[in-house]
Amino acid sequence: MQNRRIVSYALFALAILLVIIGILVGDQGMNLVLLGLVFLVAGLIFYRRGK
Repeated sequence: MQNRRIVSYALFALAILLVIIGILVGDQGMNLVLLGLVFLVAGLIFYRRGK
């Protein structure tokens, strides 16, 4: 269970990083924003399953 929580925190951090970079890049960064949102959802799934 502890591993899932670590994975979820790593996915949250990566999601935030990708969204910030995507916003800073501009129009070309929309793919990064979408990928960041996918990692955010995956992090939520791992976090909920780890409880």
